[in-house]
Amino acid sequence: MDKNRIIYAALSGVASLAFTLAPVMAASASNDTTGSDSDNDATVNLDNDVDIDQTNNLCVENDVDVEADTGDNDANDNTGDGSVDTGDAEVDVEVGTSGNSNDANVDAGGSDDFEASNENTGSDSDNDATVTADNEVDIDQENNSKVDNDGDIDADTGNNDANDNTGDGDTESGDTDVEVEVSTEVNSNNLD
Repeated sequence: MDKNRIIYAALSGVASLAFTLAPVMAASASNDTTGSDSDNDATVNLDNDVDIDQTNNLCVENDVDVEADTGDNDANDNTGDGSVDTGDAEVDVEVGTSGNSNDANVDAGGSDDFEASNENTGSDSDNDATVTADNEVDIDQENNSKVDNDGDIDADTGNNDANDNTGDGDTESGDTDVEVEVSTEVNSNNLD
């Protein structure tokens, strides 16, 4: 009696951004109750191929043009006193850029319950039971970023006149305060 059993199982998967893969890898192959002088093969082939390709391209151009002016006032040619008092010029700029983040989670914690057996085989029989597992994981994470931050920030105060008055001439200019904050957080890869 010739009994051939071939079992083939294949698992394959492709994971992308923030994807979890946990292949189940349980398999058994057995030759059970075979006849005499028989040739029996029980085979399990597991082929787990995981290919993860994550690519991000980011191009950001931040152009900031801010102008704050105070002053440039005149108190001229008055019969009495001439007085100019200008306020403060304040500029507060915040520019933030973030992007290109890859997360991949490949969980190899699946079952690895493999079994190959020959039981109750007949006399002079040739029995082979095999389990073969081939696991391949290929992960490519690529980030390309170009961030261009350009700022033209101008805060002016003053340039006041109090001229040619018959009384006193007085000018008082305010303060300038400029705060600029630029932050860039790009190109992070996380692989669990």
